[in-house]
Amino acid sequence: MKKGCFIKIIIVLTIFVAAGLFIIQNYKGKIKDFVFSKSKKTIKTLLINDFNKKLSHIKNSPEKDSLEAYMNVYFDKNFNKTKTFDEISERKGDKILSSLAEVLKDSVITKSDVERIKELINKK
Repeated sequence: MKKGCFIKIIIVLTIFVAAGLFIIQNYKGKIKDFVFSKSKKTIKTLLINDFNKKLSHIKNSPEKDSLEAYMNVYFDKNFNKTKTFDEISERKGDKILSSLAEVLKDSVITKSDVERIKELINKK
């Protein structure tokens, strides 16, 4: 490799490293917020789609519509105030989601099931 080529490579590499460090130091919080907000929307969409898929085998009834409305409120309320990925991962042990899994085991939703989930959502 020629001496001039090596010097050009070092100069260009130095500029890229300096630009990368500058961006990381000055925009770290903004980049984190941007990435997290996009990820949060994606996770919320996946949860809602999964819920709708599980709800599709349930017979149509007013209780099904009520449960769907309550769960949409629950997803909106809880994911709008979430700040970190740890808070999302802690939701695995959520009483509402475990109660919902029990309700969706059979193909019929009763008024008592809807009332129980409504009470749990209102407690949060």
